[in-house]
Order: sequence, then structure tokens, then C-alpha cells
Amino acid sequence: MQSAEFDMQEVLKVAIATEWEGYGFYRTLAKKTRSELGKKMFDRLAEEEVEHVRVLEQVSCAYADDCVYMDYETAMEYIECEVDFDEVDEEASCTETAPIFKRGVDRAESLNDLDALRVAAETEEAAVKYYQEAADTAPAPDAKSFFEHLVKIESGHQKVLEAEYDYYAANGFYFDTREFSLEM
Repeated sequence: MQSAEFDMQEVLKVAIATEWEGYGFYRTLAKKTRSELGKKMFDRLAEEEVEHVRVLEQVSCAYADDCVYMDYETAMEYIECEVDFDEVDEEASCTETAPIFKRGVDRAESLNDLDALRVAAETEEAAVKYYQEAADTAPAPDAKSFFEHLVKIESGHQKVLEAEYDYYAANGFYFDTREFSLEM
């Protein structure tokens, strides 16, 4: 999105590919983590990535058909968000690679649980930056609002992952607040 001209179809194409990459990343981590709570968290994040794909696809279709900007909530009304992982796995493997999750997807198999949380949080941070840039450069208020909604969602994912990392790393921080004082 470095160009001066905003290309909604290109932004949506990259966003869809990014969310599929996120799905693959979180499914890999869910299968490999030893923690039952970790499995549930990564499965939930994978489900949310599929929901994002479906919303983005709906928005992309509406835009391509009529050049209409659709907000997140309206797009949600048109999609079925129940996720059947067996149905999705095949479809997800045929997508093109997006640069945001690529680093994580390539490394997911070799990461330990703590490193997986760190890489996932960093990746969500990159998604936040991508969607914020899309919001900042969007030519229409509806498109800006749509991408700002995605920024909030991805920021929430990032905060959850950072909190989990801080908890498991036992570094004395919880949600960016020190749990104890080093002062005597």
C-alpha cells in the first residue's frame, strides 16, 4: 500500500490471503501445543480468522459488483460463521501467500509454545499496521470505518497473545502492568 492510489480490490485480496495465512498458522499451533488451554485459544483465533475471510470476501464481492463499501456488521449478516475445520483446511491450502503471516507460518512447526505466542503477537501487530494503513489511505469513510474495525479486532488478538506470553514467560507483567514492585 505504499502507492499514492488506494486500490480497494488489492487491499482486500492481500487481507483475505493474510487471514488465510493466520488461519493456517493458528491451526498448526493448536495441533502442536501441549497446553489444552493453548489449543482452545489457537483454535478460537483460527475460527476468527475464517470469520474475517468470509467478511472480507463478502465486502470484496459487494465492492466488485457495485463498488459499494460494506461495513463489518452488514457483511456479517450475509455470512455463515460456523467453522468446520475439515471443510476449511482444503480451501485454505489453495490461497496465495500474504507477507504478514508468512514468517509465522513457515516457522510454526518448529516453535515452542512460548515462542509461538511471541511470533503470533508480532504477526498480529503487523496485521494491525497493515489495516491501519488501509484505514488511513482509504478514500471513502465507509472503507475507512471497515478497516478501523479490523484494527480493533486484530489489536484485541495482539493483546490476548501478549498477555498469554507475559503470563507464561513469568516476567512479572500482565497486560503491560507490572504485577509486583522491584522497590523494597
